[in-house]
Amino acid sequence: MSCSECSNRKYQLIFIRSQKQKQIKSFEKRWNIPMRQSASLENFEIHRTVGRGAFGRVLYVLEKRRKVDYAMKVMRKEKIVRTGQIKRVILEKRILLAVVHPFLVNLRFVFKTNSNLFLVMPFIKGGEIYGYMRTFNMFSENQTRFYSGQIILALQYLHEMGILYRDLKPENILMECDGYIKITDFGFAKRLENKDKITMSFVGTPEYMAPEMLIRAKRLSGYSFSVDWWMLGVFIYESASGGLPFYGSSLLNLFNNIVKAEYTIPTHFSVAITDLIKNLFQVDVRSRIGSRKNGVEELKTHVWFENLNWQALLEKKLPTEFVPNCTNSDATSNFAYFEEEPFEESQTEEFVNEFKDF
Repeated sequence: MSCSECSNRKYQLIFIRSQKQKQIKSFEKRWNIPMRQSASLENFEIHRTVGRGAFGRVLYVLEKRRKVDYAMKVMRKEKIVRTGQIKRVILEKRILLAVVHPFLVNLRFVFKTNSNLFLVMPFIKGGEIYGYMRTFNMFSENQTRFYSGQIILALQYLHEMGILYRDLKPENILMECDGYIKITDFGFAKRLENKDKITMSFVGTPEYMAPEMLIRAKRLSGYSFSVDWWMLGVFIYESASGGLPFYGSSLLNLFNNIVKAEYTIPTHFSVAITDLIKNLFQVDVRSRIGSRKNGVEELKTHVWFENLNWQALLEKKLPTEFVPNCTNSDATSNFAYFEEEPFEESQTEEFVNEFKDF
């Protein structure tokens, strides 16, 4: 490498570090000034349910004054309190408010009524990538790489902000009308303000769980950001094959297969994607790509990603093989239909102290 190349590389690294510090500073500012009531239910025209979650549902709504589409997450206070998830819901709100990234959904409005909590986010018209995965059975390796690259950039940002996502799966990945994606649903996310800190919580979708989440009790240890890279491996495998790598006749059987990393590589997988999957499905966290010495940079320079322009991807300048149909007069046409439920509201405010920070 010439002296000129060394100098350019040095300034590039300085610039990258500077940009990262700006991102962290901006994140911390939003993190430490949580959004209070910024709207009310009367500001929105409710259309229909487009999703369901553990504590409530997601509605497609129209902001009355500006006629802007939004997704409104509605969570019932009583159910949150009964299941002991108060801290988790308040944390989800703080994370959604603080994150700013091209491939992450964030928060636009927040408010509460006597019986419910509301998080209002941009409405992503393309729908869940899960639906397209079922329609096409599988994506090409090139398209899988396109989606996976965006996920890696989003997780890299989250990890730099100290956020562990923990629920990566096709149902939580939405597709924009330009064919790019946004990760949503931070209900299982957690912030580890000390990067060396671990957590012990048993959360997530069983088929996507990492081994260290399942064996933590036996070893009296916890887990950290490494679980997100294992889940990335499951996503890549499922996207490029149309099936899950780990399954079983029971949860116990499924978990045993995960802990042993017992899976079969499809015959149509290239040598490069096979090697990447092998490096992501390492039971020993220290051997898992993304969690080794060079962190996410080693993952981004893996041979399977060698022709991917990461900066162009971040700036959404790369072409995509598929663009969803967003021209239908029904803005919710790319979402499944759910049975509607009326809002249940108490005459007096419920759980005032429990949700004073929401």
